[in-house]
Amino acid sequence: MIREKSFYKTLVRIAVPLVVYELISFCVQMLDTVMCGVLGDYAVSAVTVAGQPYFIFIVLVFGLTSGGSVIISQYYGKRDFAAIRKTMS
Repeated sequence: MIREKSFYKTLVRIAVPLVVYELISFCVQMLDTVMCGVLGDYAVSAVTVAGQPYFIFIVLVFGLTSGGSVIISQYYGKRDFAAIRKTMS
């Protein structure tokens, strides 16, 4: 178990902005659906369909960044900073 306070402080500094971003994004999507709800079923369906490419884009970016972080972590373990720079570029 990790007992270093600096680790948890860094974790919170990274996690809080991500959580706030996702919460705002969710609220905007929900507000779009609610506002279009008064226009009828077709409008709600259009908002839902319009949100799907955004979701696919977010999943793609998440996959790329997750894979990149795994590769960078491996290079960092080997102390190969040139490969880290190449991966980041």
